[in-house]
Amino acid sequence: MTIVPRPLQLRSVRRTEPFRLSPSTRMVATSPAADQATALLEGWLERLQGAAPTLSHEAGGPDRILLTVDDDPAPDRTARREGFALGREGYTLDIDTGQVRLTAATGAGLAHGVHSLVQLVLAAGQSTDATAAAGLPPIAPVVRLPAVQVRDRPRLPHRGLLLDVARHFFGPATLERLIPVLALLKLDVLHLHLTDDQGWRFPVERYPDLTRIGGHRHQTRGDGMPHGGAYTRAELEAVVTTARRHHLDVVPEIDLPGHLGAAIAAYPQLSCTGEPRPVRTSFGINPVIACPGKDGTLQLLEDVVDEVCAVFPSRLLHLGGDEVPHTAWRACPDCRSRRQAQGLPDERHLQAWMLDRLVQRARRHGRRVVVYNDGLVAGATAPDVIMQYWLERGRERRARREVAAGREVIVSDFFHTYLDAPHGLTPLRKTLSFEPAMPVLGLEPGTSPPQLRGIEAMLWTELVPNEPRLLRQLLPRLAALAEAGWSDPRLRDPQVARPRIAALCRMLERLGIAHTPMADADPPLGRSVVELARHMTGMLDREAAASFVHHLSDERRWRQRR
Repeated sequence: MTIVPRPLQLRSVRRTEPFRLSPSTRMVATSPAADQATALLEGWLERLQGAAPTLSHEAGGPDRILLTVDDDPAPDRTARREGFALGREGYTLDIDTGQVRLTAATGAGLAHGVHSLVQLVLAAGQSTDATAAAGLPPIAPVVRLPAVQVRDRPRLPHRGLLLDVARHFFGPATLERLIPVLALLKLDVLHLHLTDDQGWRFPVERYPDLTRIGGHRHQTRGDGMPHGGAYTRAELEAVVTTARRHHLDVVPEIDLPGHLGAAIAAYPQLSCTGEPRPVRTSFGINPVIACPGKDGTLQLLEDVVDEVCAVFPSRLLHLGGDEVPHTAWRACPDCRSRRQAQGLPDERHLQAWMLDRLVQRARRHGRRVVVYNDGLVAGATAPDVIMQYWLERGRERRARREVAAGREVIVSDFFHTYLDAPHGLTPLRKTLSFEPAMPVLGLEPGTSPPQLRGIEAMLWTELVPNEPRLLRQLLPRLAALAEAGWSDPRLRDPQVARPRIAALCRMLERLGIAHTPMADADPPLGRSVVELARHMTGMLDREAAASFVHHLSDERRWRQRR
C-alpha cells in the first residue's frame, strides 16, 4: 500500500476481503461538494480503466464508493475515539469488502481523499508493457483494493510549486496537464511567475505591447532561435477553472521593480533613462529597473495589478521584489525628487514606499501580497505582506527578524527547493530530508508555528526549454517536498520514504508522465560534479556574472554607508 505524501494514519484491516472496483461499482455523492469530488474521481477512473463507475444518489446497498461532506470535526465513532479531527483539508478513507467510504469537512478534503484512493488504485492495478504498447488503459477494468483505514490531514496550509513561464514559455496545455499531477501529490498552490526580463506572458488590455513586444525575444544567449509566447485572458481563466476543480489555487506573480526588462522593452519610459532596449536574451540580475519617480510607471503597475486581480481569483498576489539594484535610482532626478517629496532617506525606503503603494492597490481587490525576503526592505513593509524566503545574503538576518515579529513565511530555501538545480546539487535524498521549520528563520525543526504558512518548490526555466525536461526536473523530487509540507514531521524518515517514492515513480510510468528514474535522482559524486559544472556553465554567461557581481558590490556599498 502506497500513498504519497505519507498519511497521518494508514492501517490494514485484518480478516477483511478486498473491495472489488469494477464497472458495476456505484459512486454515491451526498451533497454538491461531494458531486464535485465524484466528478474528479470519475475523470481519474475513466483515464485509468477506460470507464468510470455509475454515478448514483441512492446511498443504500453494497458495491459503492460513498463520498460525504460532514462538518463534524470527528466524522465517525472510530475517528472520534481516536481523537482525529478533520480540519479544513483532512479526510477519512475506509475500504472494506462492501464499500469505500470517503468523508471530509470540505470539498478540498474530499479531493485529497480522492487522490489517495487514485494512488491505491494505481498501486493495486495490473498493467503490462504489451497493454501500454497497444494503447489500452493503464489499469485493468477490475481492481481489488485492500481493506484499509486512512486518517489524514496536512501539516501546513500552503503547499505549492512555482513555475517560471517567463524565461521559457509553457502554454496552457502544459499547465492543464501539470495540474492533476500537483493535485495527486496534494499540493494546493500553482504559483505562476508570469513576467521577467526575458518575457512578459500576461495580457493587459490597456498595454498591448507588454505581450506584443515584451512577450518575444530574438534569441536566448546567442542561440539564434527566437522564443516567445503569451497567454490570452480566456486561456488563463480556463487554467484557473481546471485548477479549482482540483482544489488548487493559481497565484499570479508580477515581479517588480526589478526583473521588468521585458516590460521596459515594450515601454521604455518605465525606466529611469527611457532608453530603448530589446527584451533581454541573457539571464542574471538586470540593472535596468522600473522608475518609481515617474507617475506613469506607477500608473501602469497599478493598472496591471487591477487586471491581474480581475483574471485570478486567488486571495494572494505575488509582487516579487527580489534582486533590485538601486544604482539607476541614485542617478535619476525623478527618483531623487520622489524621495524628497516623500521624506525618504534612501533608495531602500523608496522601494518600500513603491511596494506599499501597490499593496494598498491590491487590498482594494481583497488580496494579500507576497514578496521575496529580499523585497522586504527598510523595515517599512506592511505587516500583512507575506514573506517568501529563498536566500539571504549578508549578515543582517532580516528574514529571521521578520518571522520573530510575527510575519508569515512561505519557505522556498534555495539549497533544497530549487528544482531547476541539477540532481548533482539537489539530489532526491536532500529533498527527502528537508525540514521547512528552518533554524535560520528562528524556527524549531519539527514544529508548525503560525508564522510558518507553508512551502513551495521552485522551478526556474532558464535551462528548462520543454515539457519533458520540466517533468524530469520536477519528479520525483517534488513528491519529496510535498511530504515536507503535508506529512507529520514525526513520521518522516528518508529511508522509509524511498520505497514509497519509488512506487510513485511506477505510478507515474503507468500514467505516461515523464520523471527522472530513481537510479539517477541520487547521482554519485563524479556525475554530480559534472552535472553541477554543466549547470553553472549554462547559467553564468559573461553578462549574467557581471550583473551579479555589480549587485553584490552595490549591496556592500549600501551597508558601509549605514
